[in-house]
Amino acid sequence: MKGLSQADVASCLGVSKPAISGWEKGRTRPKNARLGALADLLGVSQFDLMEEPLPVAYGDVIARSRIQIAQKLGVELNKVRIIIEF
Repeated sequence: MKGLSQADVASCLGVSKPAISGWEKGRTRPKNARLGALADLLGVSQFDLMEEPLPVAYGDVIARSRIQIAQKLGVELNKVRIIIEF
């Protein structure tokens, strides 16, 4: 959707094109340190990049929270990211 090639993504993240190919095909996963940078580059949340989605209840809570935060702060929804460390 962003129109980025594997080479573009690889260059931005400082990895090889084969690494990006491996991520796309599910053979490998980006290291946690790169996951945030990849999400930022693609304009999505880190959760969107995870293979195993969060249970629906958590996803709903996070989605509602993002909307509420964006509304309270008067910013666009895509500017609100919620990071959960566990």
